[in-house]
Amino acid sequence: MLPERWNKLEEVFQTAADLPEERRPGYLKEACGDDQELRREVEEMLAASTLDLIRDVIESTSDSMAAEADQDPLVGSLLGAYRVISLIGRGGMGVVYRAVRDDDQYHKEVAIKVIPRMLAGPEAVSRFRSERQILADLDHPNIARLLDGGTSDGVPYLVMEFVEGVPITQYVRERNLSVPDRLRLMRSVCAAVQSAHQKLVVHRDLKPANILVTPDGSVKLLDFGVAKMIAPSETDLVQTSSHMMTPDYASPEQIQGAAVTTASDVYSLGVVLFELLAGERPYRVTGPGLHEAERVVCQTEPRKLSELPNLPPRLRRRLSGDLDNIVQMAMRKHAERRYGSVEQFSEDLRRHMEGQPVRARADTPLYSLGKFLSRHRWPVTAGLLVAASLITGTVVAVRQARRAEQRFAELRGFARTVLVDLHSQLRDIPGTAPARRAIISHVENYLRNLVAQGAADDASLANEFATTYLRLGEIADSSAKALSDLESGRMLLERKRGRGEPEPEDAVLLARLHERIAGVQGELGNPAQVQEHLLSAAGLTQRLIDTRGPNPDAEQVKALVQWRLAQLYRTEYRLASAEEHAQVALEGCQSLKSRGIRNQELDEIETGVRNGLAAIYRRQGRWQLSLELYQSILADAERSAAANPGSVVGQRKLARSHQIVGDMLRSTSGREAEAASHLRAAVRIGERLAAQDSGDATSESNLGQYLTTAGEELSAPGQWAESVSYLRRAKDIFQARLKRMPDNGVDQLYMALTEAALGERLGDHGQRAEGVQYLRRGLERMRMLVSRDPKNTTDLLELFKVQRALAKQLAGQGRASEALAIASEVVNRARQVAAQATAGQSFTRREVPLSLLEMGEVCRILGRSEEARSWFQQTIQAWEDLNRAGIHFPELEAAMAEARVGASVTAVAR
Repeated sequence: MLPERWNKLEEVFQTAADLPEERRPGYLKEACGDDQELRREVEEMLAASTLDLIRDVIESTSDSMAAEADQDPLVGSLLGAYRVISLIGRGGMGVVYRAVRDDDQYHKEVAIKVIPRMLAGPEAVSRFRSERQILADLDHPNIARLLDGGTSDGVPYLVMEFVEGVPITQYVRERNLSVPDRLRLMRSVCAAVQSAHQKLVVHRDLKPANILVTPDGSVKLLDFGVAKMIAPSETDLVQTSSHMMTPDYASPEQIQGAAVTTASDVYSLGVVLFELLAGERPYRVTGPGLHEAERVVCQTEPRKLSELPNLPPRLRRRLSGDLDNIVQMAMRKHAERRYGSVEQFSEDLRRHMEGQPVRARADTPLYSLGKFLSRHRWPVTAGLLVAASLITGTVVAVRQARRAEQRFAELRGFARTVLVDLHSQLRDIPGTAPARRAIISHVENYLRNLVAQGAADDASLANEFATTYLRLGEIADSSAKALSDLESGRMLLERKRGRGEPEPEDAVLLARLHERIAGVQGELGNPAQVQEHLLSAAGLTQRLIDTRGPNPDAEQVKALVQWRLAQLYRTEYRLASAEEHAQVALEGCQSLKSRGIRNQELDEIETGVRNGLAAIYRRQGRWQLSLELYQSILADAERSAAANPGSVVGQRKLARSHQIVGDMLRSTSGREAEAASHLRAAVRIGERLAAQDSGDATSESNLGQYLTTAGEELSAPGQWAESVSYLRRAKDIFQARLKRMPDNGVDQLYMALTEAALGERLGDHGQRAEGVQYLRRGLERMRMLVSRDPKNTTDLLELFKVQRALAKQLAGQGRASEALAIASEVVNRARQVAAQATAGQSFTRREVPLSLLEMGEVCRILGRSEEARSWFQQTIQAWEDLNRAGIHFPELEAAMAEARVGASVTAVAR
């Protein structure tokens, strides 16, 4: 088939497939004209309406063209920086190759997906670019990552993580895994799909071939070629264009070409789970055409797991009951009757594995009766049965209402007393982590039981439920769990809000939920979501104050949200906006306190705002003002801790202040000993709090951060062993945390800084090989963070720091080419960032002399004397330019002294 012919065929097919069936004949007559062969081919594709047929056509076309050329022309060629090694396979709308990075940066094996030129019609390219955008937005350990992308002679390609694995069904079969092991694998798949759903992506083609398991047992979800982004305006609905799916795993709504939701992925996961457990599918589409697929999937009830005839009796018994019900609930014909989310599906699997009650239940007699009546409309019989069911339903409803009223009354007191009051009080008492975990577990079980009884549907209880979800989200140990709880609370209040104007307490609570969701999205590296939720929270509180007058609760949440906005803009180096929001937050705190309103959260907001303002001043080059404010915060923390030495919150404030002041003073000439004292004080307090509450996630995280900062800053020769000890301990802490919460951005950042600092210390002590390994790991994490949030200038500057350290260590190994390339890259990017700096962003301009200095150091180590001296002279010039502009960084005086020495040396020894 000629390329032009294929492009025409695909264009007509895609357009026709998107039209209602009654409009297709007219369109085909106009589009095909006298070309009856073209019309016949399009009608055959429409009759099948499945991705499998399209794939067959592509594969046969690609095979014939490859055979004519005797070999694949891309094998051995370059796509960007990647050399194509071999063909992996053809399918869908592209071809996948194995390739390696083939330049001086690094060597890495990857998978590259391209559209063959002869198949690269407009629709295929559009779908391909959509897949690239979807993959770029997804970041989850169980989803194959997008690494790069580009075009080659006008044809786009994707560079993806190379996954060496087998389909999940093959993996469990070859290893003869137990049922619990299969369920654990399935929960990993659910985690990946749920992550995609949270990014508003429906996969639409979930099947074992797209779910690989690596030799170490890690799940990787592939092929988002037919996935679809859900715009907020679409209300979670996606039209199944062109019926692009695999019928054996497609949901009824996909087969029928109806609107698709995340419930469609739930259905496909149910089919996959059926096959994982039973070794065969619930049913198979054997005949061609849409009508056969619709007959099998939409009209035939799937078999029960426990009723399959070929299963051993012991396995049949194991699968009966809960697993029967879970699979059937996931695969229900009507989307609204399935699990509400993939997370609920996964949660039921967990509860089954732990011997707890599950959400899934077999179809009730009343529901089955209703379905029977819809198929057999016998008027007299139906009337009698309906009347009987109404009487029965009324009796049941009255009984349930009485029970519900009693239980709901309990909830009002329970949620506020246990979570709001008791948990908050325990949080400030050392050693209460086990008790708090027990409370959380009890509340979660209690909440699930109430939801199962339908309590969440009562608008009058929305505030109580949302409050409970808010508290659970605030104290959850993982970002995914927190986000799920917070979103559950938000949706309850949004539904209530949709029915009319919310009460003031509802608006305040909804604003709090938005603020906490923003915090979790920040941990997950989604800055756009952070700003969106913070602005929603700000709008809610401001409207409430404008329409209802002064409201202390709303004003406190407004101050909290303004503080969070200041933090966001500070990381992006939008420093003028950051300062403006911080000042609004500070004025709000002071106004509330002047009216006699005082509480622990308000104190925390005010302290946070003051710390934020000091950080903004530091980035603006107002170094002395920043230091003075930090020192005043430390003095306040010392007084508060002395007045209440048993307060965990007070001790944390004190430790954080010691950490920050130590960091400020460490690079100030003559104050190194004072800085070290502060840094060690922070570590001591962190160690004490962590020992008192060994299971407390906040204490664990804080200790890791104190250890990292101390390890980075204690760099004097006599402090080497202490520094390395701190850094190794911090590495162990963050390594353990990232196993539990791989998406946590704060932990990823501190892990990167820890690895980089450890690599630098080891390299300076003669252990260059190990040092370079750690620096490379830190660099890879920093690149990931910067790519995840390109607006985060703070992360970008940390990336520069890690690159400079790696370049210096590589130079010490004599690896001149790589060292000079990295150092040169940092110089160029630092100049770009400095050139783009706006008023108030002078902190970024200091990167220029720092990068020039490191370039000189690299040349000096490599024995390039004259080049080194030239770079040192440029360093001094850049430094003097800043001083003439009125920008001063006292903490860099020691570094500039090194540059002056280097610039004055006429002969530089290796």
